[in-house]
Amino acid sequence: DVSVKFTVHEGTAKSDIELVLETRRLKLGVKNRELLLEGELCGDVDVEASTWTLEGQELELLLQKREEGPMWPAVVAGDTRGQLILDADQAAEMNERLSALTSDQLNPDPDPDKKPYNTQELEECDAFPEDSAMLVRLDGETHRNTYAASLSSHQSLFNVQTDAGEAPCLCLRHDVDALIWQPKSSSDNSDTPFTHVATFNALGYVQASKRDMKFAKCAPNFSYASLCDCLRHVYVYRQPTPTTSPVRNRKSGRVIGQIAKQQVVAVDTVENIMGFQVSNERLFVLTGSKLITVRVNTDE
Repeated sequence: DVSVKFTVHEGTAKSDIELVLETRRLKLGVKNRELLLEGELCGDVDVEASTWTLEGQELELLLQKREEGPMWPAVVAGDTRGQLILDADQAAEMNERLSALTSDQLNPDPDPDKKPYNTQELEECDAFPEDSAMLVRLDGETHRNTYAASLSSHQSLFNVQTDAGEAPCLCLRHDVDALIWQPKSSSDNSDTPFTHVATFNALGYVQASKRDMKFAKCAPNFSYASLCDCLRHVYVYRQPTPTTSPVRNRKSGRVIGQIAKQQVVAVDTVENIMGFQVSNERLFVLTGSKLITVRVNTDE
């Protein structure tokens, strides 16, 4: 039931109350005085079971809902006047339902087979940046936005130019991996404006764990990725290559046919690294006084 109470002028008689009630509409007022409530109800009511009473200056309208359902946001749609007061039995029922979702204890009834989730056990490299980012594609002629995608869950790691005639590829973190995406031209009207061209396994996790990292790059042919610290160290992560002879994991016994090698380059300088670039064969490290090149591949 829905109970609506009004305070009327002193001396108002029952014969002065004017009520027009329909299944979904209401008009209530005092004769030759103000209109108390009018409009479309927020639900269907049983006209025959609904009534009103007048005690002194208190007029109470009792509306009988035709069907049980969710609580009405208001009596008349769009009319936000008045104050909502819950019935004592109704408030007790709501508290009982919510009690199963709240507790004064952190984990009052733990499942021994399932450990509770604890954000403090997450490593720092598992956290995403607090600021959000959007990837937007603009038409070169009209300057209009032709595509937009949220990067809130896929951290941007670096860009790489693989072809002078194409837009730079974008490297995004997907879970622990780093995926390279090639943007398509604006003339391509397909539903997928980006093409996946390469993957660096676990590079997203490794990159996030490097606290002193300043630059991240990869070779244009995707043969390796490289992370450069602020000072002295450059890390090279090569793509998996077949082994000359089978290698067996001592613990699992699984035979491994490919190995991804990692290398660390110690730059012979005490200066801060100010710039970093890579090609398919070399690393280029720029300091305040010199440019250092390091050959990492011999194959052309």
